[in-house]
Amino acid sequence: MTKDFTYHILIIYFLIIILVSFIFCGFFETINGFIRIQISASRLISDYFAIAGVGGTLLNASLLSLLSIFLLLFLKVRISGAVFAAVFTIFGFALFGKNLPSILSIWFGVFISSRITKKRFIEYIFIALFGSALCPVFSLISFEINLNPILGFLSGFIFTSIIGIFLPPVAIYMLRFHQGYNLYNVGMTAGFLSIFISSILRNLKVELKLLEFWSQTSSHIDVFIIPLTCLLFIILGLYKNPKVNIKSFFSLQKENGRLPSDFVTSTSREATFINMGTLTLIFYIYVLISKSPTNGPVLGGLFTILGFAAFGKNIKNCLPVVFGVIITAILLKKPLNSPAIILGTLFSTTLAPISGSFGIFTGLIAGALHIILVQYTANWVGGLNLYNNGFAGGLVATFIVSILDWLENASIIKLNK
Repeated sequence: MTKDFTYHILIIYFLIIILVSFIFCGFFETINGFIRIQISASRLISDYFAIAGVGGTLLNASLLSLLSIFLLLFLKVRISGAVFAAVFTIFGFALFGKNLPSILSIWFGVFISSRITKKRFIEYIFIALFGSALCPVFSLISFEINLNPILGFLSGFIFTSIIGIFLPPVAIYMLRFHQGYNLYNVGMTAGFLSIFISSILRNLKVELKLLEFWSQTSSHIDVFIIPLTCLLFIILGLYKNPKVNIKSFFSLQKENGRLPSDFVTSTSREATFINMGTLTLIFYIYVLISKSPTNGPVLGGLFTILGFAAFGKNIKNCLPVVFGVIITAILLKKPLNSPAIILGTLFSTTLAPISGSFGIFTGLIAGALHIILVQYTANWVGGLNLYNNGFAGGLVATFIVSILDWLENASIIKLNK
């Protein structure tokens, strides 16, 4: 497959989702829902399915994904695992927190940062794409604190752009803390920055209670969108030389996933597609078994897994962490389908490199610590960081890796990193 052909697949995929939204949800209902999203509060947890309906939500997610793809094409970024991770993470979180003006303000800030440091924007492009984790800052200032509409919009855009300027330097340093064992590195970055942002806002008497938009209903579109997507990628992976690609898929399971783990480069594009479809399908089945709703946040978690299955996640390194989460939730008598637990389960896979590098037992511990911590980190920052699990995962990874390095340096254990 050529680079252009792969981008074409992604473009066609998102265009089909838009078409399906119009057909099944109605043109005017979809457009009205999309408009409602652009002027809605977007802090955690803002399930756009509950706020604007399925059609408007899928239109919002697809348009933001297409915008990301066109930006990547404009900058001539080659297809890689990072591209899939970035595009599908944007799609997933545009189901519950990202909209057009907020994401553009972040991108503009990162672009200004590249100008300040005299670097090409392409060098910061993935920080810009993942940095949209802080999109809720825009909606908070623009629509939640009762400013004049024009003043609120301008203030939100300017303030969020300033945040975007600081994203690249902080993201680069955050990677040093966890040493690449937290896949959502910009999530940790956003969490770090949002501590300062939320503290400033609280000192200005801005209330930052978490939102509670969580849809419990499911439609035909959101129930079938994941299995059909998984089937699409598995077919693409098996289309040519299925025996060779299946063999490469099993080889991919040996990858530890530590950043940066580009499966497209290290194995093959076809093996990566099979991994994307298979891994996401496993988690979709778990969502059904746990009786969780297929709403915006849950689908967001599944689409994020789909993307990062090209950039660090595989079956072997994800399952120990997830089992650690599930066992801990059961011991704590937490319902597996409650919002915090099901989202913590799906997004805990940010710690897949821990089990991939240090083994199953360490992965179990990482999952346990993650679900204990992540239930509270969103409150620390008032829901301003969409990648809350990336923040918690970064803290857990830093804690575990620092102890393991200390034990190794003391010759108490020998690690096979």
